[in-house]
Parts: sequence; C-alpha cells; structure tokens
Amino acid sequence: MDTVVVQSGGIGWEVLVSKKTSRALSMQKARVKLYTFLRFKQEGVFELYGFGTQAEKELFELLISVDKIGPKTALNILSAGSPDKIQSAIKLGKVDFLTRVVGLTDRTAERLIVELSRKIKTSAKHSETFDIDIDVQGALLSLGFTKGQIRKAVDKLDPDTTDFQSRVKQALKVLTGR
Repeated sequence: MDTVVVQSGGIGWEVLVSKKTSRALSMQKARVKLYTFLRFKQEGVFELYGFGTQAEKELFELLISVDKIGPKTALNILSAGSPDKIQSAIKLGKVDFLTRVVGLTDRTAERLIVELSRKIKTSAKHSETFDIDIDVQGALLSLGFTKGQIRKAVDKLDPDTTDFQSRVKQALKVLTGR
C-alpha cells in the first residue's frame, strides 16, 4: 500500500492507493484521474482511498464488504494483479493465489471466495487464461526474471491470446522491451 498527494483547491490530500495504482501514477506525466472512496474511521478522522480505474474501485468495495477484510487488506489484494485476474481467482476458488497476498490466511481466502464468488461475474476468457498465466509465471521465473517483473509483464498480456506458448512469447517481448 502506498500514498499519493492530490492537490485540490490549494489543499493536499493524502490518498491511499494500491502498489499497482502507485506504479501507474508514477509513469504519468500529465493530469490523472483517480476514483476515490472516503471512509470515516471515527469522529473527525477519515481515510481517502484512490483507484486508477472504476473497475478497481468497484472490486475494492466488494472486497471490504467481506467480514475481516479491511480497506488496507483490500488494497494489498488489489496490488496482486488486475481486477480481472483477482476476480477470476475468486470465481475459480484459487485459495493459493489469494494466500500469497499479504495478510490473507487460508481461512480468510476461503471466506472471501464463498462470499464473493456468486457476486462476481468474469468472462470465460479470463477464467481460462488464469491457469495458463500461473504456468507462464513459472516458466518466466525459471528463466531468472523476478516475481515483480513477471507480474507486470503478465498484466500487460493481450487477454485474447489464450495459449501458453503465445502468452510466454508476449511476456518475453514485454520483459525484454521488444
């Protein structure tokens, strides 16, 4: 979880964002648009959360609706991948993917899956590429790339490409800058 400062009317607002959103914002040179969520903690104290896309904000709101999932844990979950990938993991019951996220135990991941799997709609395409992407990540890891590099590359892959070899080739092009 990271923070950014948003200037509005001469006032700087500290906004909590996922690591993924923070990386995306750091690459922007011009004005950016953040979708925000305001949470009142107690009288006079509030937290402002920011998201790069409406889909990310909607997933955040779904995540915090689950018992024992707070906003900071939800941001950590959002840092694990694209909203489509996270939704696919929930829909497919991928406890192992969710437990790799900081702060999620097996029990919490299972609760998340049970409570949200009916509320989440994912396309069949995202569901079938989820397992392939796990294999792609394993192949790239064996080639010596870091988990962070691999995660960024896999997030940039064309969702219309669904076979293993093509996804590995695309990921290698992203990783090598070709």
